[in-house]
Amino acid sequence: MGSVHSLSTDLNVPRMRYVALLMSVINVLSHQKELLLYLLQLVQALKFEYAAVSGESVSGRRGTHRRREPIAQDDQGDSGLSQFLIDRSVVNSVLGTAFHWYLMIECDNRGPIGKMYAKVAFRFMSKLAETPDGTAQRDILRRQGELVETLSARAKELRASKDPRSKKIEKLRHYIADPKHGLSPLPAPLPLPLNARISVTSIAPDKSSVFKSNLFPLLLWFETTDATEAARSTDDDGVDGLAVINPDYPIIFKNGDDLRQDQLVIQLFTLMDRLLRKENLDLRLSPYNVLATSTTEGMIQFVPSKSLAAIMAEFGSLQNYLRRDHADDGALGSFGIDAGVMDTFVRSCGEYRVAVF
Repeated sequence: MGSVHSLSTDLNVPRMRYVALLMSVINVLSHQKELLLYLLQLVQALKFEYAAVSGESVSGRRGTHRRREPIAQDDQGDSGLSQFLIDRSVVNSVLGTAFHWYLMIECDNRGPIGKMYAKVAFRFMSKLAETPDGTAQRDILRRQGELVETLSARAKELRASKDPRSKKIEKLRHYIADPKHGLSPLPAPLPLPLNARISVTSIAPDKSSVFKSNLFPLLLWFETTDATEAARSTDDDGVDGLAVINPDYPIIFKNGDDLRQDQLVIQLFTLMDRLLRKENLDLRLSPYNVLATSTTEGMIQFVPSKSLAAIMAEFGSLQNYLRRDHADDGALGSFGIDAGVMDTFVRSCGEYRVAVF
């Protein structure tokens, strides 16, 4: 979809034509999975729609150049994009969860743009209340906010503490295990803000930890409703995230860092992979999920892994490492490694190389 700002300024497209063009494009996104791919950019585009309607610049200052041509507005004061997103989000809980959290981080802006996003969030909640399942969905979003606040407070406290890492881990596990905090188990199953397809029931205290880094991010080992539900985290064509093969969904909760750029990069990787798969080119990309919950913290899906340096130190070569669990003496063309495993490795390396270029 590209940069909305570049479309409206660098190409000197009149704003009315720009909004009309944008609406014609997003109306093609009839499927929820496709709309979810572009939702992050569409939420960002709201600030340019607001500028087109109000005459304000994105920075909040009213423009001093020549008068822009007027744009048709509805009774809510916008030209249609925000209402389109609200209408789609109230009928799908996964899309609605993502829309809610994308709006919340923009509400942190204390200028006119932040007020505009707050109005959109209010309209979304009001519209949600009118639907049959709206009360339950609003309650889920409220509980998600409470969970994020709880994790945020704990992450800040542990990060500020002068205790050694081992003591931080002990304190974290004790806090999670204490029934009065409602984390192990949760009061009721809760869709994760990071991935609303995943419904979690508890945080496993014994598996949770604190990483050894300057910000001391938390490793939180969420338990899901069951293995079957966890496996549904991917789309029907299996391209919307990592396939979950056990009933756990570990995440990293990081305080003190702005994850919005990470979120955008991963979203672009996912989009690239989806487009390539549509052309029957499966390069085995498995993007993990990232969600910025504020400008200073967020959640990252944790993928158990081993660094290349650690592999070389322990096994001497990457081939030896792959042979440990995937040996195939008959696979002469793939160095004695299962052909499927080698194909996945080569393809994924190729796409990541192109993606980061």
